[in-house]
Amino acid sequence: MNPAPEFNEPDVQLLRFLAPHLQRAFDLHFRLSDLKTHSDGLEAVMNRLVKPIFVLDAKGKIVFMNTSATALLAEQDGLQALSGVLCAERSAESELLLNAIRRAGTSFAGDQDLAADTLFVSSRSRPAVQLFIAPIRDASRRDSRCAAVVAFVSDPLRTQRPSVAVLHKRFGLTPAECRVALLLSDGRSPREIANTVGVTDNTVRSQIKSIFSKTGVRRQSDLVRLLLSNAQPTIQAGVYGRSQALNKLKYLPLEELRSRVEVTENNRALAAKSLEELR
Repeated sequence: MNPAPEFNEPDVQLLRFLAPHLQRAFDLHFRLSDLKTHSDGLEAVMNRLVKPIFVLDAKGKIVFMNTSATALLAEQDGLQALSGVLCAERSAESELLLNAIRRAGTSFAGDQDLAADTLFVSSRSRPAVQLFIAPIRDASRRDSRCAAVVAFVSDPLRTQRPSVAVLHKRFGLTPAECRVALLLSDGRSPREIANTVGVTDNTVRSQIKSIFSKTGVRRQSDLVRLLLSNAQPTIQAGVYGRSQALNKLKYLPLEELRSRVEVTENNRALAAKSLEELR
């Protein structure tokens, strides 16, 4: 077996020249790998949030949207993506939305608070959604192709509520009291609750008195704040997410539940297809 040829002086000089470049290349590789891991982690967290979130460039083109945002677009009712640009079905609302995105996307340091905006987008068969548009960073530090704007969507059909288990464990509320408490947090009056649940006004008032006593509040507004502070994190995934969704539906007024079921039946196939693609 012939011995391996020795490095000559030109080889050694070439290796010395290449060594720092190779070192920088490996450093860059590991940094990019760390950034990708960090990015994947953030994406996974955003995809587990119930609140729809859109990340956009300065012209409204969608750079990223979480699973809830994808499902919302799949309903094709109110918000839509045309050529990858987030817009509304109604032209007047779409113009307002795109103007708000452009203002946020071209904001500079010191103006970013003024660039934030809130607007509503109506739908044909569901309650209107509210969008909060805000810049991500100073426009002078980015180009037109990067993420410039974030849009958070407040969807009435994805309202954050405490679970019945939390209300029972923390405050000792009975199932009937949990239902009344959640309806009170929706702004329902005692008479409306009585009509919805199918009991007398006196029964509801007695339950409200018991709820106030167990939770230590004196007014309906205090109860709303208390329930919001004890709401479950808005996470969707696995059995827990489905169980929480069922708890929400269980305590909705009957007429609202019927309308939501109709919307769900009409859009379930589109939403399921979208979510399946993401998986």
